Amino acid sequence: MKKNKNLIKIAFVSFGLFTTSGALGQTKKEDDEQYKVEVHTKEERQAMKKLRKENLSLIERTVNSPDSLKVKRNMRLLPLPVIFSSPEVGLALGANLQGYWHHNRDLRNQQSTAMATAIYTIYGQYSFRSMWDMSMGQDNWRLRGQANYSYFPLNYYGIGDEKNDPEQAKEYISQTYAQFWAEGLRRISDGWFVGASIDYANLFDAYSTDEDGDRLEDPTESIFYGAPGSEGYQVLGLGPRLIYDSRDNIRFPANGSYFEVSSSYYFGDMNFANVTLDLRKYWQLKPGHYFAAQTYLNGNFGDVPYDKMPGFGQTFGTSLSVGRGFYPGRYRDKNLYYTQVEYRYPIYGSIRGVVFGGMGNVTDEFTDPNFSTMKFNYGAGLRVPFDKKGKVYLRADVAASPNEPVGFYLRMGEAF
Repeated sequence: MKKNKNLIKIAFVSFGLFTTSGALGQTKKEDDEQYKVEVHTKEERQAMKKLRKENLSLIERTVNSPDSLKVKRNMRLLPLPVIFSSPEVGLALGANLQGYWHHNRDLRNQQSTAMATAIYTIYGQYSFRSMWDMSMGQDNWRLRGQANYSYFPLNYYGIGDEKNDPEQAKEYISQTYAQFWAEGLRRISDGWFVGASIDYANLFDAYSTDEDGDRLEDPTESIFYGAPGSEGYQVLGLGPRLIYDSRDNIRFPANGSYFEVSSSYYFGDMNFANVTLDLRKYWQLKPGHYFAAQTYLNGNFGDVPYDKMPGFGQTFGTSLSVGRGFYPGRYRDKNLYYTQVEYRYPIYGSIRGVVFGGMGNVTDEFTDPNFSTMKFNYGAGLRVPFDKKGKVYLRADVAASPNEPVGFYLRMGEAF
């Protein structure tokens, strides 16, 4: 009913503007001289300007009224099971829950999302992770972050860019780790945001294990022995953020640009600094066909812990995937540079397809980019609609890299 009333108001005001303009035009046709006198009179010009300003203001208030910008069905939830098996965990079971909504049901806000994952293994290992990315106050405020706590094994391949056989280079480590990262952003002008971030990390314990998860009797034989931060550490990082964002949709962008430059200084048991540059651009080639490109730089200076070093296969922030087709941290070092492109196209109905490729490397110094050991990845995937109106898609990707195992990915939201 409210929607119909709004439409009636718009139609009525539009008709008033039309008839007013029509009446003036008729006056000109009937008596051109009188029309000239009337229109060019100062009082008449001011009266017409005031009338049109009031009518256009009424239309704007009607179209942008809170009732006309409210979402009827707001929260959408997607539960997914988690199940996998490997020698170091045995059998792992868990659940993942993701939610999407517009804050206060206001369409002027970008779509907010949150995710929670819990995993438990038959060996008593566990991992809990939460993530959030919210838009509020007519998209004048953005809050995003994540919290993790885990006692979980992972593969460790050492530090550096040297290419090697993944099975021969792989070692097993187990770590107990907690992290809380969050940032707040405030819009200062059209598309521009400024803000700050906080990052707390605590590595309680980390040690090398055999394939069954048992602690090695002689850890000095492991390449993990002596890695920066491997004996445990606690740090707190603080820093500024500057972002430009003109994307039409922050989850599945089709047009626009994204630019982010940020820095953080970490102090505590280890002191180091981080600088990040993220550039993205999206083009519509023709209806339904899109091309996306990204360049990402992540640099660190000082005494950097091994698990704070950027690496291929990792997820940065709340959703950015760098190097699909690599195990997380397969190659890691103090600095990382990476470029990826993606072509997105329709397949059938609302189902979409993508092909993508990327290249980059890790290095101890940006002045030595190590082009001779450049890493490449490529792949394809599907985008299956979960919520057509909200433009929420399930991302299913298959990715590969020379001499690396094929990777499978099931996520919500684009890789970049």
